[in-house]
Amino acid sequence: MTDPLSYDLYAEDMKILLDSLHINKTNILGWSDGGNTGLIMAAKYPKYVDKLAVTGACTNPNDAVSTSTLEEVRKAIESLKTKLDAQSKYQVKLFTMLLTEPHLTALDLKKIKAPVLVMAGEKDMILEKHTKFIADNIPKSQLFIFKGASHYVPVEKVSEFNTEVLTFLNQ
Repeated sequence: MTDPLSYDLYAEDMKILLDSLHINKTNILGWSDGGNTGLIMAAKYPKYVDKLAVTGACTNPNDAVSTSTLEEVRKAIESLKTKLDAQSKYQVKLFTMLLTEPHLTALDLKKIKAPVLVMAGEKDMILEKHTKFIADNIPKSQLFIFKGASHYVPVEKVSEFNTEVLTFLNQ
């Protein structure tokens, strides 16, 4: 596949999968890329989403992460471009997507009708002000920041993370 990767494509693939499984409405839990995909799914295909829980998600990489993080990704792309193996070529496509996607606006977030739990680690690579922006613009959202955790909160704080998600889903 030579086409670029995109979160819109991921959300479309999710919709196709749900259709093929005859699932009309479901809960979605997404971490990082999965969170970005979940936000797009809830905005573009709202009838499919009952509840959405995201952690480490963003709406636009230029607003969501530090310039130094973006520069690290750019350097990684340049280094990988010198390699010819399939894994390196795929990694270039993935990292390019991380620099350029997603493209969600406050208006897109306001379209989300499902209840949403917006989470992040206190030390997440996604800036806390950006995580708050997401929560502030989704009408039925809750915000939870995990103290002392990074972007990897689901594996750093397994029990606390699972408790927050399950409490939200069972409300």
